[in-house]
Amino acid sequence: MKKYYIYRIEFPNGQFYIGQTSLPHVWMRWTRHIDDCKYNKHPNHLFQEIYNEHGSEDWIFETLLELESDDGFYIGLMENTIIDDHPNTINRTGAPNIRLDQKFSDNPKLYRKLYQREHYKHSKEIKRSGDNKVVDK
Repeated sequence: MKKYYIYRIEFPNGQFYIGQTSLPHVWMRWTRHIDDCKYNKHPNHLFQEIYNEHGSEDWIFETLLELESDDGFYIGLMENTIIDDHPNTINRTGAPNIRLDQKFSDNPKLYRKLYQREHYKHSKEIKRSGDNKVVDK
């Protein structure tokens, strides 16, 4: 089982960023966010703008959940649910817009369908050679 952390960064302007990491220590992810911002390379442009305008001294970083799972897609759904519960986030997420309570109570087949679709996306990154062996791109 892999250990995951879901965390929140609160900015002085009242906005939030929700993230997840499987790094051994959640603070390593915090450091990477700051380093990305220092070099003006953060993938979330709103995150970068907040850093450029205010710096990072007044940010509040907290771990919301510690989870153990072998299912990274499930972790993504958990993160997306928390993002939905924080209406003032600056997150842009590619995760399906479905809540965990829907996954379990409304339609258990939906999770399987989304899970298969996610794995299909990753399988497109692999191509097959002429003799039908899987090779890396």
